Amino acid sequence: MKPSRMVLVGCFLVAFCVAGKPESAPVPLQVVEISGRIYELEIAATPETRRQGLMHRTSLAFDGGMVFVFCATKVQTFWMKNTLVDLDIVFLDEDGRIVSFLTMAAAPRHKGESEQSYEERLKRYGSDKSARYAIEFMAGTTELLKLKKGTVIPLDFKLLGQLAEPDGE
Repeated sequence: MKPSRMVLVGCFLVAFCVAGKPESAPVPLQVVEISGRIYELEIAATPETRRQGLMHRTSLAFDGGMVFVFCATKVQTFWMKNTLVDLDIVFLDEDGRIVSFLTMAAAPRHKGESEQSYEERLKRYGSDKSARYAIEFMAGTTELLKLKKGTVIPLDFKLLGQLAEPDGE
């Protein structure tokens, strides 16, 4: 690996961007190299950002995604509420080792559908084993990167731990 890339990957630079509406608060990013490709992952480490996730997005950058940071290592469950694009999700343990991954289908709300009916019909996607992190990518990314159970994703765990906020439950 080239020294400049090592610095980039080793430091896991944190940049800021504005996500969603112009009045949104800046969302921290983590730059990470996975299977020789560089990804900029938005960090969802607060209850609000974890709930919002990638809702209402009509596209996702090829080299983008979102890393979800949880305060507890446990079986994690996701749904695709108001999510308009198919996604791959990769569940990681506290060391960044992949414990499971799958593809989640977009699940827009049907015209005239009540909120309750919509939420009841949504499929739940869970990790096979306890996970501390989850990364959502554009569908097809896990195959492109040839990811497997046991592969380690080199996240900046110190940074993520500093940003993690517990759910109010």
